[in-house]
Amino acid sequence: MSRLLINKTFIIVILLLFSNLSFGQHTNLLKEKGIEKMNAGNYIDAIPYFKEAISIDTLLLESHYNYAFCLMKVHDYERCVDEYKKVIQLDPSGLKQPMASFYLAEILDFKGNYKEAMIYWKKTKANYSKKPESYLYKKSVREINSNIFAIRHKNILDKNTKISHLNDLVNGANADFAGFESKNNFYYSSFKNDVNHSVIFKSKNSNIIPLDTTINDSIHHNANGTFTEDGKHFFFSRCDNYNQCFIMYSKLNGKTWTSPVKIGREVNKTNFNATHPSIGELNGKKVLFFSANYSYGNGKMDLWYAPMYDDITFGNAVNLGKKINSIDDEITPFFHKGSQNLYFSSKWHNNFGGYDIFSSHWNGSNFEKPVNLEKPINSSWNDIYFWMSKEADYGYLTSNRDGANFDSIPHCCSDIWKFKSTKPIATEKEINTKEVFKKKTGITLPLALYFHNDRPSPKSLDTVVSKTYPQTYYHYVKLKKTYIQEYSKTAKNNEKKLAENEINNFFDTYVTGGLDRLNLFKKQLKSLLREYETVEITIKGFASPLAKSDYNTNLSKRRISTLINYFQKTDNQYFKEFIKKGNLIINSAPFGELKADSDASDDLQNTRKSIYSPQAALERRIEIQEVIFK
Repeated sequence: MSRLLINKTFIIVILLLFSNLSFGQHTNLLKEKGIEKMNAGNYIDAIPYFKEAISIDTLLLESHYNYAFCLMKVHDYERCVDEYKKVIQLDPSGLKQPMASFYLAEILDFKGNYKEAMIYWKKTKANYSKKPESYLYKKSVREINSNIFAIRHKNILDKNTKISHLNDLVNGANADFAGFESKNNFYYSSFKNDVNHSVIFKSKNSNIIPLDTTINDSIHHNANGTFTEDGKHFFFSRCDNYNQCFIMYSKLNGKTWTSPVKIGREVNKTNFNATHPSIGELNGKKVLFFSANYSYGNGKMDLWYAPMYDDITFGNAVNLGKKINSIDDEITPFFHKGSQNLYFSSKWHNNFGGYDIFSSHWNGSNFEKPVNLEKPINSSWNDIYFWMSKEADYGYLTSNRDGANFDSIPHCCSDIWKFKSTKPIATEKEINTKEVFKKKTGITLPLALYFHNDRPSPKSLDTVVSKTYPQTYYHYVKLKKTYIQEYSKTAKNNEKKLAENEINNFFDTYVTGGLDRLNLFKKQLKSLLREYETVEITIKGFASPLAKSDYNTNLSKRRISTLINYFQKTDNQYFKEFIKKGNLIINSAPFGELKADSDASDDLQNTRKSIYSPQAALERRIEIQEVIFK
C-alpha cells in the first residue's frame, strides 16, 4: 500500500472520529436542553429537542421515552403511541423504562383499543410484580379487569339516551367544562377569554357573559360552581398558579355578590386541595360534597361531604369510604336529590378508559357499590362533571371525546355535552334483589344497626351472646351524654357546638333511626312469610379497627347473634317456628374491619377519635344486606 493511500485513510478515520464526537456532543446538548424544558413543564418547547436528538441517533432510549412523554402531555396521542412502542422495542424487559407500557396502555384505552391495551397492562403488571402493594401493580390489575368489562360492554348502547354537543357559543377551541343550570340560567366554566385562567360564565337566551369580577378575579382559576337552593349563596373552586385549590363562597347582597371568602378549615385544609363543590342532602340534612386530597384519605383525590349547619357553617369532613373512594382519583361529585344518587367520576372501578361517570345510591345509611353509567354517557375518553335535572330527563357532562372542539390537536380539550333521556338515567342496568325487596316492602337495604365500642360481651372470644339487639340499643342510647362530652371536650366555642350537633345527629339519625327501621322490617317480614314459602336474610357485621382481625371477626359474630336472638324471641317467638322449619333462613357474614369503610382512628390512646367520633361509631354496625323470597 502506498504511503499516500495510508495517509488518506488515516485522515478519513480521524475526520470520522471528530465527526462522531461532534454528533455525540450535539445530541447531548439537545437531550440536556429538552430535559430542562420538560422539567420546567414546557412540554411543547421540549419536543423539538428530543425529536432532533433521536433523528441523529435512533437508539437513544431515554430521548425516545422523553419525547413520548412530552407528546402525551400535550395530548398528541397519535405520535405518542408510536414513540412508546419504540421505547418498548428498545427496552423489551422494561428494566430501564418500566412506565412506558403503563402510559401506552392508558392511551390505547383512550383510543378504545382494549385488546391491545390489555397486552401492555399485563406487561406493566409483570414489570411491577415484585411490588404487589404498589399503586402501579394494583392499577394494572384493576385495568385488566376494566378492559374485560369494556370489551363486553363496548357495543352496548342505551337507546333511551341521546348525546349532543353544545354549540360553538359555549364550546370553543380551549377547555369548556362544568355545565349546570340554576334558576333557569345555564352556568359553565371556560378558558375562552383567557387561556391562562378559567372563568365562570352565565348564559341566558343565547347571551353569554362572565360572572362579575368579584368572583372572576384576574389572578386565579375560578370554576365549577354550585348554588344553594334559594340562589343566594354561591360556592365555587379557586386555584392559584401553584395548583393550590380552595372552595370559596359568595353571598348575593341585593343584586351584587360579596367578595368571595374561603369556607372553614373543616373543608379547606392547609397544604391540601379541596375542589368541585356540590350541595346535596342526606336523610333530610344539607351537606356539601367535594373532592380533596387529604393525607388521611384512600388515595389521591377522594370524595367527601361536610354537614351544613347553615349556609356557611360546616361540620367536619366525612370520607365517603372505600366502596367509592379508591387509591386513584374520584372527582366532580353531584348529588341528585330526587333519586338519592351520587354521581361522580373515577379512574378506578370498571371503566371504558380515562375518567368514567358512576352512580352510587344513598340507601339511608350508606352509599352502595358504584355503577358505571355506560354508553353513551361514558366514552373511552375523560367523562366528568355530570349534572342532571330534577326530572332526570336531561343534563350535562364534560368530555374530550370524539367531536370535541380543538385548535390543532384532537382530544386536547374538553367540551360540554347535553344528554336527553326518554327514560330516567338508572343506577342499575338490571333489577337486583335490593330493588325487588324495596318494591315489595318499601324498605331500602341495607338496614344498619349500631353498637357501642366492643359491645356486646367486651373482651370476649365468644361468637354468640344471649342478648337481643334492642337490649344493646337501650344500653347504647344511655351513653349519648358521654359521647357528647368526650367528643367535644377539646373543642371550644362554635366548634364545641358543632361537635355536639354531630353526636346528636348520629344518635337520632343512625342509632334510633336504625331501630325504627328494624321494627318496620319486622312487620314486612311477617307479610313475606305469609305470602312466600322461603325467605332468606343475609346479615353482615363490621367493626372499627381497634383490635386484631380475628378478634373483630368474633365481635362481628356476637353482634349478628343479637339480631338473630331478636328474631327468635320477639313477638312471642313468632319467627322461631319459621326458622326451625327452614322457611326463614338467616345467613351471617362477619367481616370484622376487613371490609369496613373505615376512616376511624386505631389509636387506643385517642379515645375521642377511636371510640367517640361519629366516624368510628359508624363502623360498629351490622347490616341486613339482602332479603330473597321465593
